[in-house]
Amino acid sequence: MWASGVTVDGTGHASFNTTALTVGSHVLTANFTGAGDCKDSAGDNSAAPHVVNAATTTLTFTSVDAQDGYVLKSAETSGVGGSVDASTSNAGALRVGDDKSDRQYKTVVSFDTSTIPDGATIVSVTLRLRRGTVTGTNPFSTHGTAWVDVQTGGLSGSTTLQGSDFEVAPTVVHGASLTNAASNGAWSEGVLTAAGALAVNKTGTTQFRIYFELDDNDDVRADYIGYYSGGNANAANRPQLVVTYQ
Repeated sequence: MWASGVTVDGTGHASFNTTALTVGSHVLTANFTGAGDCKDSAGDNSAAPHVVNAATTTLTFTSVDAQDGYVLKSAETSGVGGSVDASTSNAGALRVGDDKSDRQYKTVVSFDTSTIPDGATIVSVTLRLRRGTVTGTNPFSTHGTAWVDVQTGGLSGSTTLQGSDFEVAPTVVHGASLTNAASNGAWSEGVLTAAGALAVNKTGTTQFRIYFELDDNDDVRADYIGYYSGGNANAANRPQLVVTYQ
């Protein structure tokens, strides 16, 4: 019994509060002891049980500066990575699109997600990158979808940025897609799929590889969007991973 002697108001309604219900679905029964012209009655909420949800916690992670950067394809049609840049922190530190030789840029960002409890159930994960600049044409208008691959641990078996991060198979392909940041200072955001969220590493690093569906647009011009990295002097500009779990 959760309560007894609950007062009925002048409109025939009675209510009480409790914090004793556990997480899950509960069928509750109410019994009314007749009084005056009112007879005994009873009813329950079996048609729509009361649901108690687990409390959620949201953590916002900032990317690891030393592991952020971009990989530039070795040649327009090579399909493999060439040079890397993990040392820049300005408005174009993280590049997605192509350069003036129509070589594709792919960006890699890393987060230390080891503080998520091992037994936690991840409810949602959102990747956020703040736009710093656009060179040439914004590739969101010409290069198709901006995809996000998810890696449990480090791409190429290491969290250190390297050329093979461009093409190596990730844990989850297309674990999210990014929205277009329409102006400098705006955020591109991507909500991870269920498979992408499962790939988030509760004991170490989670890496993300961002790239456009179309590798280049054959105009022999640089067309890329630049995002701030984890090394930017303004902490508010750094890449974020927002994780909600139960």
